[in-house]
Amino acid sequence: MLKEVMAYLMACNLGTVIRNSVGMVMAGHRRPVRFGTPGQADITVELHGDPRAVHVECKAQGGKLSDKQVAWLEDQRRRGNVCIVAFSVQDVYQGLTDAGFKVPMPSLRGAA
Repeated sequence: MLKEVMAYLMACNLGTVIRNSVGMVMAGHRRPVRFGTPGQADITVELHGDPRAVHVECKAQGGKLSDKQVAWLEDQRRRGNVCIVAFSVQDVYQGLTDAGFKVPMPSLRGAA
């Protein structure tokens, strides 16, 4: 579903769509290198002409946010950003329209 959400956000043309990654890799002689911020949303949209950002956390049906994800999203909301927890592309559409964005309805193929 993440690919479908990214494609939908790009089609909305609200700004630059970024796929965020959080994790760790072993570099060199088994030295851990961490990247990203724990709890960070899967996708960020840096809006054109707007200081806010849109953050989308994609979850499989029945998926739940971790405590770090809840804290990160709450912090972003306090900063005035739009945060959406999405189980489908339709959830992204609803979150954007609820936040006042005029965006196209997703196609049925990308809505599941």
